[in-house]
Amino acid sequence: MAAREETVGRWVGRRRGVFLLLCKKDLRLNNFFFTNTSWIVVSMASKRSTRRRAKKEECIMNSLPRELIEQVFLRLPASCLLRCIGVCKMWRIIIRDSQFAMAHLKHVPPCTLLFSPKESRSGRLCLSDAVIFDEAWSPSTWAAPVIGPDDLLCGTCNGLLCLHTPTSTLKIANLATGECLHLKKPTKSSKDDHFSFYRFGFHPVTQEYKVIHFCQETSPLTEGRFNVIQVYTLGDEKWKDIVTLEALSLNCVKNSGVVIVDGTMYWLIEDGGSNWKHAVMSFDLGEGSFA
Repeated sequence: MAAREETVGRWVGRRRGVFLLLCKKDLRLNNFFFTNTSWIVVSMASKRSTRRRAKKEECIMNSLPRELIEQVFLRLPASCLLRCIGVCKMWRIIIRDSQFAMAHLKHVPPCTLLFSPKESRSGRLCLSDAVIFDEAWSPSTWAAPVIGPDDLLCGTCNGLLCLHTPTSTLKIANLATGECLHLKKPTKSSKDDHFSFYRFGFHPVTQEYKVIHFCQETSPLTEGRFNVIQVYTLGDEKWKDIVTLEALSLNCVKNSGVVIVDGTMYWLIEDGGSNWKHAVMSFDLGEGSFA
């Protein structure tokens, strides 16, 4: 038997006014069908049936093997995983697992950028005014409250940012989750606490994140040089002093910068015996040795 139809007037809100559209109601399917050029289905199901359907779908998802859910999550961008955290407890446990995080880093190509504009809202260059670009190469509307107006970038690795603050702590910030870890600065950094004397890296073999601090000498005879590198391994909660082979120039570190590749840190040092007057020094983050 054909379903009965009745014409119903329905007010539909638009941005620039309110329009009355005529639509037909199929009493058997309990749906509205708009009679204008584009056909749109508007569900008229009750709240009770909606909750029942959502609960049923949740039960179906939870009945899937965890390994299968993880394989699906490994193929999602970080922005989607951030929304999935709030779906249910099981998904939150999977996404926040450290082993899953490492597997996701290996599976998904890096694409998120943090761009700092030359002109900022405050009139000076601030990391807090930076714009985050997502996987679609479009500016993200999500704010990063973990970055303060006076924070300076020391390094970035695997989506984590190491931020230098004017206080007695450093920040390890995760922009994807909005979480922030505060590390107490080493006591030897009080004399000349400059953000360029800190670096942040990751060792792929030991799977450890490390913060490196070039410790300036306090003696007037060796001012502007260092003979100790302090290393903080995330999880150890302490700074470890590693003595260099000789006193090295801090100006090279401050002016030329530091590069960390595959768990090894490289920077320039002064070398009067070479024609170039400089040489390259390396430091293995895993073994804590110089070369």
